[in-house]
Amino acid sequence: MTTTKKKNETLTTNTEQLPFVLRCWHTLATSLPVLHLPFLKKSSDGRPLNISVSLVSALYLATVNWMAGHTLVALGFPPDTSLTLETTAAVTAEFHSNTLLLGLAYLFITATRYQPSAKMNAPYNPQPWQDCCDAVISFCIGYMMYDFGFILVKAYATNGGELTSDDTTFMAHHVMTTVYMMQTRVYGAGHFSAMICMFWGEFTNPFHNGYYIFKNILSLDIYQSSQLLSTLQYVNNGLFALTYVPIRAAIGPVYFAHVSYDLVANGTSNGIPVWVIGLWLVLIWGVVYGSVPWIQIAWSWLADDYWPVLVSLWNGAGAGAGGEEL
Repeated sequence: MTTTKKKNETLTTNTEQLPFVLRCWHTLATSLPVLHLPFLKKSSDGRPLNISVSLVSALYLATVNWMAGHTLVALGFPPDTSLTLETTAAVTAEFHSNTLLLGLAYLFITATRYQPSAKMNAPYNPQPWQDCCDAVISFCIGYMMYDFGFILVKAYATNGGELTSDDTTFMAHHVMTTVYMMQTRVYGAGHFSAMICMFWGEFTNPFHNGYYIFKNILSLDIYQSSQLLSTLQYVNNGLFALTYVPIRAAIGPVYFAHVSYDLVANGTSNGIPVWVIGLWLVLIWGVVYGSVPWIQIAWSWLADDYWPVLVSLWNGAGAGAGGEEL
């Protein structure tokens, strides 16, 4: 306990004690000009909400998207088609997921207490850690802003402005998750609940985005015969299924159940209104429910495509070693 307190006091006054990854986030949080959203104020101190990190993050991700699009065209993708735009979106989402997961992991490692409904400015949270936390959440909001706009651009570029059912689903998801994350910033509490949802929600996304990237690459004639890409696709999809099923069907819901309990038990004492807690619970479990179709798909991959291969390899290894086959 003494060690934790001493570490907190050091971090409060010396950001050099932060790990390098968090120092990067802290620089992002503290070096940008402040840009307030005047109609949205923090309940803790009445100050307008600073949205500069979210706007810069959205601009950064839009730049990544632009660069990825030109790179894909140079690699043989047809310009201005839904195939290229969808692959570009998946590549950009890879940048977002991996960046976000790294930041979240370091925030969890350096956190001194875990309480999903806790106040951001609780005395055990050093100010630099709070700044990093705010930057990571704001970065995720920036992605939602960027992707919402990109979905509209893609619809106009490829479908005459008409949105597909997937488009409207993703846009609704982006609005709802943005509302959740913005509310944690407005009320100055519940940030840990949002970060837990972000972490388990994003954990499998690098492989999920990889699924779309490899599928689209291998749909092009010039790459269909590539054994290397086919092997990488097989490995990526296996890792996706192997992580998605346990995380979305078991690990994530266990954490979300505790988050839900803590929000109900302690949320109001930390300044979160009852209606906000109710909204968050609907959003949390709505995402869990929305994962069911992909859980079923990933499980079928494991059962039909990967498990027979593992059994065959095991039997082959056993026979080769002189043992009995299973």
